[in-house]
Amino acid sequence: MVKDLSYYMRINYPYELSKEEGEDGFFATHPDLPGCMAEGETADEATENLDAARELWIETRLEGGYTVPEPTGTEFSGRVSLRMPSSLHAQMAKVARRENMSLNALLNHALATYCSARAAAPTAEMAKNIVVIRDMVASLTMSRLPSAFIAAPQSRWSVGSMTTATMDSTVEI
Repeated sequence: MVKDLSYYMRINYPYELSKEEGEDGFFATHPDLPGCMAEGETADEATENLDAARELWIETRLEGGYTVPEPTGTEFSGRVSLRMPSSLHAQMAKVARRENMSLNALLNHALATYCSARAAAPTAEMAKNIVVIRDMVASLTMSRLPSAFIAAPQSRWSVGSMTTATMDSTVEI
């Protein structure tokens, strides 16, 4: 099948529609097509303008000889193949044994903790949990993990009635 403009225009690309507080009009984007965006006074106008912008965006990519991404899937199997250094694998297996959990459960917990902390604005409870997790990780008596294993950008948080706290960019063990 030839993937030309008509092929890509038949694809149902997801879009995001937003309205900034205090602003007139709407802003629409296709997350799968970087830089493809449009505005409109109404939601319908913004999405109609986005359709026209998508056509021009795809046409320009094709004329330039560039690839056109297709929408990313919205259904995930829950299976991921992960490559890591064998030394990190061994260290994580030790931690999992010490915590009386499977390696799979440890990885799920670590990834869920990281993603939830990144996805939400810090709350007082989250800040407290981060301190508990940091202290738990620091108390483990194992060889040093690569600093990339446990990293979070340096940030200053002011949470509810709590005072501002600074988290180091890397937790060293």
